[in-house]
Amino acid sequence: MQPYLQSLLVSAGKLFKNREKSAVKIVLEEFFVRHLLLAVGFVLGVMAWAPGADEPRPFIKINLDTSEVPELEPWGKEAQDLIVEWYPRMVNLLGSENYQPPREMGLKFRNSKEGVAHTIKDQITVSSQWVKDHPEDVGLVIHEMVHVIQAYPPRSGPGWITEGVADYLRYAVYEGRPLSWFPSSADPKGFTKGYNMTAGFFLWLENGPAPGIVAKLNAHMRQGTYKESLFEEAGGKPLLDLWQDYLSHRRQMRSR
Repeated sequence: MQPYLQSLLVSAGKLFKNREKSAVKIVLEEFFVRHLLLAVGFVLGVMAWAPGADEPRPFIKINLDTSEVPELEPWGKEAQDLIVEWYPRMVNLLGSENYQPPREMGLKFRNSKEGVAHTIKDQITVSSQWVKDHPEDVGLVIHEMVHVIQAYPPRSGPGWITEGVADYLRYAVYEGRPLSWFPSSADPKGFTKGYNMTAGFFLWLENGPAPGIVAKLNAHMRQGTYKESLFEEAGGKPLLDLWQDYLSHRRQMRSR
């Protein structure tokens, strides 16, 4: 027990022995009770939040490399801190049976004018020109970090699911974008466009007919057992019908 808490208990006991309570003693009693409760609450709160010794928290070591563009080191460190902060949260959202999250990843900035960023296994590579033109777009590393966590084997399933999940976690979870922000398409298979088009569809599914669909798809993609019928199992309708329901919902939103 904390010395401060012990001191309060001893002092309170001495004070309460005398039943003849003057106004001063009543005030003192209230003071000790109030601070005793605060101390107990603090100690219990610390105990509740402290992780157990046998429950290691997900962590990640970032190997930051800005050697090709040293002027981007401050941006790189900001991105590094963002990954460290959000990595445990995304690991929890994308956990599955027997899954062990990577403990290390690379974050390299290449002196290039092409593309935005890409990820191969546990190595993220970012185009320097994109960062210089869009310095506010630090959220791009969330998308790439998700690819590291996904760890899908080759030919595990459709690429639109891979990119849709990454953009869903970036825009809907990390940035908290509302459904109205996401683009939609009248294409009867518009969900296959991936990225934020699919992400909006996933957001609607998660908050409507198929809660938990992203985690379900992720688990099957990681195990190489994806099948289109997963959408019907989770949402009660075939994938194409769910997409049409989604488009109808979006039209209703715009007409309000």
